[in-house]
Amino acid sequence: MMINGRDNALIYMSPVIPRFADARDDYGIFADLAARMGVGEEFTEGLDAGGWLRRIWQGCREVASGEGFELPPFEDFRARGRIDLPQLAEERDSMADFVADPDAAPLRTESGRLTLFNDTIAAMGLADCPGHPAWIEPVEWLGKAQGDELHLISGQPMTRLHSQLDNGAVSLGAKGRGRETCRLHPRAAAKIGAAAGDIVFLWNERGACLAALEISDDIRPDCVALPTGAWYDPVTIADQRIEIRGNPNVLTIDMGTSELAQGNIGHTALVRVRRWHGQLPEVSPPRPALRTL
Repeated sequence: MMINGRDNALIYMSPVIPRFADARDDYGIFADLAARMGVGEEFTEGLDAGGWLRRIWQGCREVASGEGFELPPFEDFRARGRIDLPQLAEERDSMADFVADPDAAPLRTESGRLTLFNDTIAAMGLADCPGHPAWIEPVEWLGKAQGDELHLISGQPMTRLHSQLDNGAVSLGAKGRGRETCRLHPRAAAKIGAAAGDIVFLWNERGACLAALEISDDIRPDCVALPTGAWYDPVTIADQRIEIRGNPNVLTIDMGTSELAQGNIGHTALVRVRRWHGQLPEVSPPRPALRTL
């Protein structure tokens, strides 16, 4: 099933082709892993993937009924493939009930109120996650940039989702010479003697990659933007391992936001950029072995 918070349509994701060879869905994989760990029944609760879809859909029907409209039974939904939900004209304030009566509608905090200090988190004694809001210096940031280091921004591109359909016409059409496009401010590009369309080399102590260059006034001179999701394609050039499609994962830091959260810190990285003068390798589909030029 698929739903988008900005769309009022529910879509049943029917398979386009039969399952190939030994391919498996995520649920089957995790169910088997849970069984190996001795918690199979706790994980599956006796349901296969189809059973979970039906249970989730039934919960959706109950929520919909409470909102004043009805959803069809699961099999009807699957047969129809799409359901358009009514557009609710009302505006909701998630804090309205709490503001009106904090005792009757407490928040899900230790005190039921807005909190600036959390005893549970504080008791964990984590150096990088205290029990109160605090500014903690990032492991890498412009405040400690050396020389020509730039802050790397690796957001989602408009041409695909992560690496999905990176080989599609829309994604390929936005690339330069088969490589992902990075963005620099005109002053930053001038410093390295690069022009729009040139291939540039991005690197730090963790890795290096190639990308095509776009020049824009819509980015700070001390930053470089390289979208995430280009297919990983590493090549060894002059004894250096270089990713040649423009995948920023070789540049970002592999650690969590804190011991507690373990979120992604892909935007916490410094890199250097220069114009590429060497032999330009051809891109290829991902492969497990490195090529050597």
